[in-house]
Amino acid sequence: MPRSDEANLQIRNARREHILQVAERLFQEKDLTNIQIGELAKAANMSLGLFYRYFDNKEDLFLALVEKEAATLTSMFLAVRQTEGCAIEKLHSLIKTMMASIYQNPRQFLIIIQGLNHPGESTLLVEKMKEIMKDTLLELIIAAQAEGSIVQDDPDSLGILILSSLQGLASSITFFGCDAREQRPTAEQVMRLLKP
Repeated sequence: MPRSDEANLQIRNARREHILQVAERLFQEKDLTNIQIGELAKAANMSLGLFYRYFDNKEDLFLALVEKEAATLTSMFLAVRQTEGCAIEKLHSLIKTMMASIYQNPRQFLIIIQGLNHPGESTLLVEKMKEIMKDTLLELIIAAQAEGSIVQDDPDSLGILILSSLQGLASSITFFGCDAREQRPTAEQVMRLLKP
């Protein structure tokens, strides 16, 4: 008996997700210009013909990957806007969520950085994500300053400090490793940078 349309769609979605997972690992190791389409197909354990049923070329695949990573990061920032609580609680929650994401996949930021370095749609996606991140952080910092719960300093500088800490954490884990949980910095330690 032939498969239903729903079953075919599930198989298609699962294969597409598999390709994205394999590509994520490869793009974290190599730049877009240094990866061949055949290398991507081979890593995904499929023929080139089957691969082309899912993506027209490696740029199309890379764009899908940047979209996925940018959507994940953007959703973290947008979700915190919807939560209840004071600004300092929201800021702490955001930092904690971002750090959990970094500990799960510290190299994910490499895809975003590549997205900035390749002109076109991927750059636009990353720029849009950056604006949401910046706006959300500024909103939270200014509100937390109004509450008196963080240092009265330039909100833009504090936003850069937070993002730099998180990106630096991801870079350090990627470069040095950080297997032991007790070695991992906590959200509370990052929050101490903002104490009045």
